[in-house]
Formats: sequence, structure tokens, C-alpha cells
Amino acid sequence: MLIHQHFLLSLIPSIILFYYYGWGVWIFIAVNVLIDADHYPVYVWKFKTINFKKAYIYFKNIKKPDDIAIFHTFEFLILVLILSFFYKIFFLIFLALLFHLILDIYDAHIRNI
Repeated sequence: MLIHQHFLLSLIPSIILFYYYGWGVWIFIAVNVLIDADHYPVYVWKFKTINFKKAYIYFKNIKKPDDIAIFHTFEFLILVLILSFFYKIFFLIFLALLFHLILDIYDAHIRNI
């Protein structure tokens, strides 16, 4: 799923979360979009180039990713969930990560990946 799609779709639950978190809801939106930043280091490692535009094109056109993006793992999600027991803000981050991953899974299902 593309970044602008994540941004637009994150606005929907943000309306509900605004009641509980106020303007902190921007953290939900930001995390929902910025989680995809973990793709760039994967591209740099794999192709040994730092060309951001080529990385964007590569991930936009890739059919089935075969590399692990650290923020997209179950382990990272659990780590953030555990941190949410100690710091309230991490629960909002957890919700954003979970929402992002659900959107990615839905997108993969729709595209038959």
C-alpha cells in the first residue's frame, strides 16, 4: 500500500482516537505513515545505493517482498505492546502499527500476493 493511502486511511480511526488522545492523534497518523521508512535501509543494503527515488520506485512496483522490514514484524509489534504497559504513548503507537499492518495484509490479499 502506498504512503498516501496509509495517510488517508489513518484519518478515519483518528477521528475516534481524537476523543481519547486529543491532538496526540497526530502521533497515530505519523507512525502509520513513517513505519514504511524501514523499507529504505533494506533497499540500501540489498542494492548498495542510496538513491531514494529508485528505492521508492522499486518498492512501489515490487510484487512480493522477500526482505524483512523490521517495523513490519510481529516481534516489533509485541515489543511496542509491552512498552505500552509502561508508557501511555506507546499504546497509541501500537494501535498505529497494528492498523498499518492490517492495511498491508488487506492490500496484499486484494492484490493476491
